Amino acid sequence: MCLRALTISAIACLLTFAPLAPARQAPSTEQILSFLRTASALVPKIENSQGCNVAANIAIRQAQVGDLAGALATLRSGKGSEGIIAPMLAWQGNVELALNLIQNSGSSEDTKAVAHSGVALQLAWRGDLTMLYGSSGSWSRHRHSLAKRIV
Repeated sequence: MCLRALTISAIACLLTFAPLAPARQAPSTEQILSFLRTASALVPKIENSQGCNVAANIAIRQAQVGDLAGALATLRSGKGSEGIIAPMLAWQGNVELALNLIQNSGSSEDTKAVAHSGVALQLAWRGDLTMLYGSSGSWSRHRHSLAKRIV
């Protein structure tokens, strides 16, 4: 098995099955950040077709633990869309940042629409519908393009 496939498999297993491990002391945030940085450093060694997916998975976890700079660096190293972490940012309350990442990404309009719908879902799950239906702020600039794609 080649190194790339082995690396992808290892990362996928760790991210997927980590919660099923026997009860132990939870790793510290610094240990998690260190692990994710190590995984991120391997992304450029993965072939392009898989690199984007691996980068996205790692970046989402980095954003989840609050390492936004690391998440963005990971996405850039794997040629991934920065909009992929937008729903996580919205869930954490960083809606403006999430919408700006989507807007300023070099992604296609369809990819941006998917990211916008992810942000909308996160806001709905949080019960924060004022951003969805309000008429001011960044969301109003983006929701019209999203509405055209949903309909």
